[in-house]
Amino acid sequence: VTYATDFSVKSALTLGGWCSSTNGIKGWEYSVNGGTWVDAGAEIFARPDLTGTQYQDIETAGFSGINIPVSALSDGVNKISIRFIDMLDNEVEIIDFTNVSKINTYTISVGTVTNGTVSISAESGIAGDTITVTPTPSTGYKCTAILVDGTAITGNTFIVKGNHTVTATFEKVSYTITVTQSDNGTVSVNKKGANYGDVIEVTATPSNGYKCTAILVDGNAISGTTFTVKSN
Repeated sequence: VTYATDFSVKSALTLGGWCSSTNGIKGWEYSVNGGTWVDAGAEIFARPDLTGTQYQDIETAGFSGINIPVSALSDGVNKISIRFIDMLDNEVEIIDFTNVSKINTYTISVGTVTNGTVSISAESGIAGDTITVTPTPSTGYKCTAILVDGTAITGNTFIVKGNHTVTATFEKVSYTITVTQSDNGTVSVNKKGANYGDVIEVTATPSNGYKCTAILVDGNAISGTTFTVKSN
């Protein structure tokens, strides 16, 4: 008997069914693409009649739990055959399941990243799955690109097509240093554009007859004449 099925197998294919033999049923075996017959190790149980009562013999029996791992399948279309063995070790019947396709599972990994971290929504997937990437920059940095296999993507998701490596690039955030002039003197800084962690030197020059009593950064007095950039 041949069943033109359309199974798509990701991890394992579980089959069940019935067979009759006057010699009784001993067990089942399976074969993939005409290869070696493998003991299915399936549970054997008597078939119930129309009233639901179990037959007392095992001439008409069922099988349950034939698990065929995806590793046994080849890429592309496969044929799985199930054969019934009676108590005399005779082959009773063969059932073929055709058009059984293997679904490949691919690995999604995170590559080497500096100045930040990258996390992904899944570390494996099948073709067509969507993976979400979350880049987290270190303090003072920003994410400038998410890369899948070395190519920048748009947004933070991509579609699985095979094994993929995900990375991201981070660069320092540039901040603006604004000087507000005070009465009775002038203030200057050594640079007006800086990155996180840069040290800015402030020069306060009082007018004649005045002295500088405090240098303020964002309204707060600092000690000395320098400060470290943490924001605009």
